[in-house]
Parts: sequence; structure tokens; C-alpha cells
Amino acid sequence: MKKALLIISCFTLLHACKPAVKGNVWTEAYEQNWRYQFDRDMKARLPDDAKRADLINFMLIRLKAELPNGMESVPADSLNRLSIKIGAEYGFAHEKEAVARATGMVPTLRPWTKEIERGFREAVLSGSKPDELKENTVLCDCYITELKKAYTDSVMLPVPYDTLQKISKNCYVKLNPKK
Repeated sequence: MKKALLIISCFTLLHACKPAVKGNVWTEAYEQNWRYQFDRDMKARLPDDAKRADLINFMLIRLKAELPNGMESVPADSLNRLSIKIGAEYGFAHEKEAVARATGMVPTLRPWTKEIERGFREAVLSGSKPDELKENTVLCDCYITELKKAYTDSVMLPVPYDTLQKISKNCYVKLNPKK
């Protein structure tokens, strides 16, 4: 859950993007078009140019690997799932930075939707091993319940670090009452 700020950023970014150019798949122009679109869409939430460029490079490498036939080759729901997966990978790769809130992302209130909740759930569970899935599902349910208590109508994305700490502590106490 600590990685939620980067995961949700990728999730909302890819969900919001519409293809601006159709044509040859992953040509230099096609990739540059997506690079420009991602940069434009992320600038307000991630004002640090170097960090934004790093995230965009990571996204493009993963998108090219996952979607050799281009962004238009999959339906929107598949693109949403892929964006969550890529966001989780980036979050895991940059965990210390995410936890330290070093991204400089501008917090934004987003209304609770099934898609946002599903994004949290998939982000938490995406790295789970089969033997951890049941425990992580219970933990995920606790996180979402606590987030909805803290943010009843809309959730702050990225979730503030101190809120993540408080929610983690609350869930740990609830799920480990004897400790």
C-alpha cells in the first residue's frame, strides 16, 4: 500500500489518456507522441522534470514490451489493468522514494469509484505470492476500509505518507490483536 502514490498515478494517467496518433506501431514518432502526451498529462502531478522523465521512460519500456501492437491494440479495461501492473512495478522499483514522498507529486482529491478501489486492490495484490494472497486480501480490505474512513467522499492521491503510516498501524493492530 505504501507504493500507492506511484501506482495510482500511473493508473490514472493511462486511464485518462486517449491515443492522439494512429499508424505504425512503436515508430519513433508514435513513441514520441506518447512521451509528449504522458509528459503533458503528468506535469501538474509530478513537477520534477527528472522524476517525470524517469517514470515516463519506465512506462514506455514496459508498454512496448506488453503491447507490441500499440496502445490501441487492447480495450480500455485491459489498459487499466496493465497500467496498475506497471505502476506497481515502478512503485516496487522506487519504494524508498515513494515512501519518503520524494516524488513531488501534487496531491489531488479523486472521488471514490469502483475503478479507484479496484486500482488500490490490484496494486496491493499484484505482487502477492499464492501463499500470501489470502492474508494480503484481508490486509487490502482493511486498508480500503480505513482509507474510506479517512476520505469519505474523495481520496487524496497520492495518499499522504502520514495517512499511510496511520492506516498501516491501524490495520496491523486490527489484524494482530494479540501482539
